[in-house]
Amino acid sequence: MKKLTRIKKINGHEYIYEVTYFYDKKTKRTKQKSKYLGKNVDGKPVRIREQAKHPQKAYDLGAFLPYLSVIDDMQLGDLLEEDLTVQESRMVIVIALAGLMNPDAMYNIGSWYNGTILSRYYPLLHLTTAGITRLLKKIGESDISRRFCTRFVNNLEVTDAFLSDIALDITNNLHHGTIDLLNGNGSGQPKNRISLVVDKEEGVPVMYLQRTDPITDTQTIKKQLTEISGVGIENVTLVMDGSFFSTMNFYDLIFGATPFIVPVSTRSSIVSQVVEECSIDMMHPKKMVMYQNESLFVQPIILSSAQAPIKGYLYYYPQQGDTMQQRFSDDLARIIKKLDKLRVYAWMNPHETIREVAGDLEPFLSWEEKDGELRVKQKNKVISRHTKHFGKFVLLYAGKDFEWDECLARYREKSEDEQILSRLTKNIDIYPQTVNSEKIRQGVLFTSFLALLLRRKVNRILIQSGLANIYSYERLFLELESIRLIELANQKSMVSALTGKQKEILSTLKISPDIV
Repeated sequence: MKKLTRIKKINGHEYIYEVTYFYDKKTKRTKQKSKYLGKNVDGKPVRIREQAKHPQKAYDLGAFLPYLSVIDDMQLGDLLEEDLTVQESRMVIVIALAGLMNPDAMYNIGSWYNGTILSRYYPLLHLTTAGITRLLKKIGESDISRRFCTRFVNNLEVTDAFLSDIALDITNNLHHGTIDLLNGNGSGQPKNRISLVVDKEEGVPVMYLQRTDPITDTQTIKKQLTEISGVGIENVTLVMDGSFFSTMNFYDLIFGATPFIVPVSTRSSIVSQVVEECSIDMMHPKKMVMYQNESLFVQPIILSSAQAPIKGYLYYYPQQGDTMQQRFSDDLARIIKKLDKLRVYAWMNPHETIREVAGDLEPFLSWEEKDGELRVKQKNKVISRHTKHFGKFVLLYAGKDFEWDECLARYREKSEDEQILSRLTKNIDIYPQTVNSEKIRQGVLFTSFLALLLRRKVNRILIQSGLANIYSYERLFLELESIRLIELANQKSMVSALTGKQKEILSTLKISPDIV
C-alpha cells in the first residue's frame, strides 16, 4: 500500500491528512482512505485538541481548602480591606497561610505562592521581601491590628471570652521545647508577651493586647479587662501561667468576682499538703478518666482558708510520670558514672567539679574524697521526695464551677497557642534588622495572630463535624495534601482524582474542590 500526505485548506486553515492507496478486490479498482493527522503548523501536523488536554502545571490545592472556606465564611478579606488595599489584604492572608502550611516558605514566599492554589485564588501578588517588609511596617506603625480586632469582635458578637497570658520568643528562633504543665512555665526565657482573648462560643482568638512583662498582679489585669470591655466583651475568664501564682492575687480575683484558671506546682506550699493526702489513693479505678485517647486520674481538691475556699483539680498522668522518671534516672546514672572514681588532682576543687558536671542534679548526689578519688552516690530520700511529683499537676479555679475536662482543655489550649504563636513569629529573623525592626515585629505578630485564628477555627469545625474523632489535625491535612489542581494547555483546569477518604472529608466539611 502506498502512503502519502496531503494538505487540505478548509475555511482558510490548512490541515494535513495521510492518504493510503489500496486495491479493492471486489471492485477491482484502486481506492484511497484518508486519516487526519493534524493542523499544519510549520509544515508539521499538530493535533490542537489533544495538545490542549496535556497538563501544563499543577497547583497544591487540597490542604488549602478548609482554610479558604473559613476565610470566606468569616469575611476576613472584607475586614482587612477596610484598612488595607485589596492587594495588601490578600498579601496578609497569604503570609498567614504560609506560616501555617510551611513556615520555611517565608524565605522564598514568591516561589511557594506560585506553586499553590493561592496564585489563582489571589492572583498577581508581588511577594518580594522588600514588599512584605513595607507591608508589615505599615501594619506595625498603625493601629490596623486594633481596628481589625474590634470589627472582628463586633462581627462575632462576642460577650464571653477567655483571657490567656501568652509568652513568646519573637526576637530569636523558637526553642521547640514543650510547655511544662507541672509548673505552668515554658522552657527558655521568653522576651515578649501578649494577652490573647479567645471567644468562648467559637473557640477562636478574637483580639490580643501586647505587653513586655508577665502578669504578676491584679492591677494589670484590671486595666486589660477595662480595655476588653471597651469592645463589648464583659464576661472574661482568666487562664494564667505559674508566674501569676500568689495567695494575694488569688483572693483579689475571688473577691473581685473575676473567674480564673491557674496552674500551681504540686511542690507549692499552698497545695503540697492536699496533694500529699490525695496521692495515697490517687490511682483508684473510680478516679480514672479518658481525655483525648489518654488515660489519667483526676481528683477534685479544695484549699480551705479563713478567707474563702479555692477549688481545683489534681491531675496525674501515669505515662508522663513514667517517662519523666526514666529520663531522670538515666541522667542521674550517667552523671554518677562520669564522676564516681574520678581522680582528684591537687589543683582540682571537687565541689566545683561536681557542680559543673552534675548541674541541676547536684542536690541529688552525695560525695566524698577517698584515696585520691571521688566516691559519688545518689540521695535516695531526696530523690524519692522529688520524683513523687512526676506526672502530677494542679489547676485551681474560681468564679465558675468548671469541670475537670474544661479546666484541662482551656489550659492545654493556652499552651498550644503559646507554641503555635512562637513558631509563627520566629520568621522575624528573615527581615533586615533596621530602625523599623520593632514596627516589622508588630506586623509579624498580627499575621501570626491571623494564622492562629484560622487554625483554631478549622480545628473547631473538625471537632464539631466529628472528623477529629477519626483524624488528628496533622493527619487530616496529610490526607488532603495530594489533591492538585491541574492546569491544561487550553487554559482549562481540572482537579486530580480524589481518594475515598478525601471525598469523605470534603463531603463532611461541605467543601467543593472546584473553587477556581
